[in-house]
Amino acid sequence: SLGGTSVFYSASQQVANVDDAATGTVSISGTVQEGDSVTADTSGLSDVDGSLSFAYQWQSSTDDSTFADITNATNVTYGIPSDQSMVGRYLRVKVTTTDSLGGTSVFYSASQQVANVNDNPTFNSATSSVAEDGTYTYNVTVTDVDGEICSITATTLPTWMTLVDNGNNTATLSGAAGTEHVGDHAVTLRADDGV
Repeated sequence: SLGGTSVFYSASQQVANVDDAATGTVSISGTVQEGDSVTADTSGLSDVDGSLSFAYQWQSSTDDSTFADITNATNVTYGIPSDQSMVGRYLRVKVTTTDSLGGTSVFYSASQQVANVNDNPTFNSATSSVAEDGTYTYNVTVTDVDGEICSITATTLPTWMTLVDNGNNTATLSGAAGTEHVGDHAVTLRADDGV
């Protein structure tokens, strides 16, 4: 009733930080194909609590649904094997972030299917020699890991030899060696998978 006023202050309290989850997306950089290397791109990730550290785990799947860790694939880059073991499988990377407060978040990249790269066919049969006045026969066998049927031709062939392509990755090189054919003869065979 006398109009007097008083001012009071509470004790101060410091505002505590609450750990915030990291946000953003992770992606795969590079060509996802047999024999290439790809990299986890974390440039799209951030955290208001400060800088992030990253842990990586590359994963694969046969059905693009159920993924399993790839053994020892825990680096920012992953070298896709140059054989057929990953061709057709789906690849993704799991990235676990840790912020300055120890908070963690987990992100997965979109999956990508590993593309095949054409591999050259290989000859896997052994040659032999023939004696004078004998008949030479060489059963040629070609392997193509991509499953292609190869055409087998001769780019260098002595006149006394013939090559028959059997159309199933095999061929027969044959001929009768006369007295006039004694010595070394150059033969060059070519396997072409048509890709």
